[in-house]
Amino acid sequence: MTIAITPHVENSDVWFEKFKPIENTFEHAFWEYNGKNYCYETLGTGMTEVLRVAKSSPNLVWTLVECDDGMYISPGYHFVNRMGYFICQVPFTDDDIQQGDYCDRLYEDDDQFA
Repeated sequence: MTIAITPHVENSDVWFEKFKPIENTFEHAFWEYNGKNYCYETLGTGMTEVLRVAKSSPNLVWTLVECDDGMYISPGYHFVNRMGYFICQVPFTDDDIQQGDYCDRLYEDDDQFA
């Protein structure tokens, strides 16, 4: 099973301003923005919080997904290719899902992991 990623022209800075992720105070910094940690890891205390929110308010959870060409922030809770999660203050809508994912970073070449 793979996640279908629709590249989106907007970057993670645009996403951050629109959906306003909540700072993760449970764990060490994994994904920083302005010196604060906003990403929840896939295990541990933070993951317990992600699952709690995903169950009660699924439109507040986003997944940081790694693909062949880069990393994307995708709406919803996903398991495959997950690098981490975000819990946001502003829920995503059906229009946001249709719009595609937000690009966090693109890999410049295939040799970076060689």
